[in-house]
Amino acid sequence: MNLRRIGIAVIACVLLSCSAYANGALEHDFDVANDLYQKGDYAGAIENYLKLVVAGVDNPVLHYNLGNSYFKTSQLGLAIAMYNRALRLDPRNDDIRANLTFAKQFMVDKVDPTAENPIWRWYRSVVLNYTANEWTVLTSILFVITVLILMYMIWTRDRRFLVKTVVSSALIVFIVCGVCTGVNVHLSYNSPRGAIVVPEVSIKAGPGEDFGEQFVAHEGLTFNILKQESGWYHGIFDNRLKGWIRISDAVKI
Repeated sequence: MNLRRIGIAVIACVLLSCSAYANGALEHDFDVANDLYQKGDYAGAIENYLKLVVAGVDNPVLHYNLGNSYFKTSQLGLAIAMYNRALRLDPRNDDIRANLTFAKQFMVDKVDPTAENPIWRWYRSVVLNYTANEWTVLTSILFVITVLILMYMIWTRDRRFLVKTVVSSALIVFIVCGVCTGVNVHLSYNSPRGAIVVPEVSIKAGPGEDFGEQFVAHEGLTFNILKQESGWYHGIFDNRLKGWIRISDAVKI
């Protein structure tokens, strides 16, 4: 039994050591990338930032710095994609939002945000102003509060109008927050988006070069990915048009 415990302890120590080593290596790559960026070696910075992305790091600062590096090397589509990734993880960051807005000024395809339904545009902006984790925490807190109020009402048999009003209000707010949480998760993670990363591309009517051209799109234009087929994405682009684009000409946000 003692040997077993010792073995478990040794394994735990090894795992912790490996984890600490891995974290140290990732921090080193990040510091190296930042140093290269400061020195103006943007291509080198990109190479080291991408090591972190491949390692599974999903951090707003990483995506923001990578977006800046892509912008410095005139890779507008990749820069916009990285800014969008960073904004998803840190939606109230003014620096990320400002850089994304600035980068969009260089797009050939200008998108009119007023073309979208104003009510849906407002609701989406409210929902996406917080992360999925923040909405989940808020909904969980409201759930606990609602349950506690209901328990108080049942335990004390208090049927006053005020208590009923509080219970009803808490329940309504909980449901609203629950819906907002679901919409946020859907928009952020279950509704994939992409960005065009080539200077110009022909958007096709079907998944293949033999299909007719729907329209011509340019670097930086983003779109909702509806489905994937035979190396092509079918999407609704932000200019409200539909079509098929080669996967190699875009990157997922």
